[in-house]
Amino acid sequence: MFKGYYDKLHVETTRYPSDVIISPSEMSPELTTIIRAPEIMAMKRYEELINDFYELGVQYNRQIILKSLTEEWQMHLQLPFLETYKIVSNVSNTLLLNELEIVYWSILLKNKFEGTKPALYAYFTAFLSKTHLNSDIFPFEVCLNSKIPNFRLHYNNWQLVSDFPIEITVKDLNARLKQLNEDHTKGVKDYELMVQQLMQIPRRKESNMSEAMISEVSEDCFDGVSLEDYEIDLLLDAKNSPINKLED
Repeated sequence: MFKGYYDKLHVETTRYPSDVIISPSEMSPELTTIIRAPEIMAMKRYEELINDFYELGVQYNRQIILKSLTEEWQMHLQLPFLETYKIVSNVSNTLLLNELEIVYWSILLKNKFEGTKPALYAYFTAFLSKTHLNSDIFPFEVCLNSKIPNFRLHYNNWQLVSDFPIEITVKDLNARLKQLNEDHTKGVKDYELMVQQLMQIPRRKESNMSEAMISEVSEDCFDGVSLEDYEIDLLLDAKNSPINKLED
């Protein structure tokens, strides 16, 4: 009764010797151009976005948030600050992340991960943030494909084994932003206190105090830490402070 009906649904899967299979390397230039046209347009769009990003300038508060994020993630990764900051800076600049996207990204970075290199994990989570907060992400995907071969494939596979919050609310973002700003403020206050303590140390030429008394005051102020150590910390803080321009 249904024989004729099922015959219509039959799909021929037999391959004949006369069938020609064209590999990408054998495609004509015209066909290759048609296939790559969307990617070329996406790269042009990405260049426009970069130009807009530079024209608007990098906001100081954005760099403050990145620095706080770096200090937090550095402790998780057990990596030097500069190495961690380079990863965070390169990823955020490549994807042109704004403050809101960075805060969203910072929530994702708090998740534990294994089996993925820190830089690749940073790109995956940053792209996920970009995807959740933007509709036009293809230019960024094409850019990442140029940096990481088969990025989309690796990204999709990573998503299958990742466990992230189902939904990040505005309340979550506000709380996270407040935390990152407070971390920076605390660091600034600690830095200012250290400077004040340094300035309060009596100098030999300006005081009649004995060398022994000066030594006692120094030990009280620094809890046994030498002045040279604090000077080194000052230089490191100045070197690692957030900048107002993009890093290469």
